[in-house]
Amino acid sequence: MSVENVINVYRKIFEEVVSKNMFDSLKFRNTLEPIFEREGFRQNMFDPEKFPNTQFRIMILQDASIGDFVLLSPCIRELRRIYPAARISLVINSRVYELAKTCPYVDEIIPFDAFADMRNFKKTFEHYIDISKTLLERHFDLAFLFNHFMTTTLLGYMSGASDRIITQGQVNPLNFKIPIENFVLPLVNAALPRMSRTNHYVDKNLKMLDHFLHSPVINRELEIWYSPQDLSYVRNILRKKGFLGKKIHTLTLGGTRPDSWYSPEQYSDVFKMIFAKDPDVRLILLGWYKEKFFADVFLKHLGAEFADRVWNLVAKLELRQTAALLSLVTIHIGNDTGTMHMAAADKIPCLEVSPYPADQGLRANTVFLQFAPYHVPAVVVHPAKSLPECVGSQESHGCRSLDKPHCIKTIPPEKVFEGYNLLLDKISRNDRRLSLVH
Repeated sequence: MSVENVINVYRKIFEEVVSKNMFDSLKFRNTLEPIFEREGFRQNMFDPEKFPNTQFRIMILQDASIGDFVLLSPCIRELRRIYPAARISLVINSRVYELAKTCPYVDEIIPFDAFADMRNFKKTFEHYIDISKTLLERHFDLAFLFNHFMTTTLLGYMSGASDRIITQGQVNPLNFKIPIENFVLPLVNAALPRMSRTNHYVDKNLKMLDHFLHSPVINRELEIWYSPQDLSYVRNILRKKGFLGKKIHTLTLGGTRPDSWYSPEQYSDVFKMIFAKDPDVRLILLGWYKEKFFADVFLKHLGAEFADRVWNLVAKLELRQTAALLSLVTIHIGNDTGTMHMAAADKIPCLEVSPYPADQGLRANTVFLQFAPYHVPAVVVHPAKSLPECVGSQESHGCRSLDKPHCIKTIPPEKVFEGYNLLLDKISRNDRRLSLVH
């Protein structure tokens, strides 16, 4: 078996793709299959008689960031339960590597730069050639592709895995137009059919196991992985600050998409009401370095009156430390962020502010339903009506303006506070159904 022979073919095809600015998945597969056969990548290595010392080898591939990775945790756990003796490799976006390091269900973690430049196919293909050497050496028998971008399907194929299963509905980031089905389907053995109704991202992922492995899912709950040292660290800093034992709320400002940014000034008005309602509440601001500006605006608008009740930890904690800290709080509030899903994995009730206007109705592709806080008491506050530019929008996010806050700005802070009070009631009843406020 020669990995280098396969890599050389990749390089030749790469030169052709660059020169013509075109990629044909079917042609790529038809070129590679005879080579995979010749080099032994289509041979069943899991044969006790021929190869007595081999393990069944599984690749779990995901190209998304923090939130989607947390939502994948039930699948990772279930695959280990279904294949207890297999060697499982987790191939993930390098941004979540630290969070994955303590996962107990995999044998190795292989990070890659999933977001290097998804719209530049030349750079993407080059990056895939570089990492595919590592993947080819594993000789995977089975690959589960939980990818967000359709281009990552190519990496799944280039891994050499004999069987490749994928969910439908990946985003097309390419500048040259290729229908998703034409790009994806030639590169996989099986694709999960699109759902006719809204399914949460967690349940959509688990459906792959139900559908293709015919193995009923036993446990659908999220998990988050951090070490005892991470938990000890955050306990100590909370104790020194005088927050340990208080009603700690966390707030994450910003997020991946600008349309989902509820303004720091409006959030500060919400917390003025929360602080007035309950003098025992303490607030910790969380997030990464790009959200420092939002935190500064929030604190300035909040004023000095509540300064001793707020602690700004934006960009001051590692991912696993953040996950450990969230396990010690009472409520998480914020936009659709990875932090929100980490909180849900820690079984912390969540209040989310969403840009999806209520007057548009709910559709099978409605994003906030697919990515709502999972299996915890949760409330989503969203605009009652679309702004004129967004009336009749069929966008999965509801609001047509994805490059700036738009419809979300129409939500009064009083409405978010109403959602907060509803969440308190749901917590008292342990009601884990999703509630909407608009």
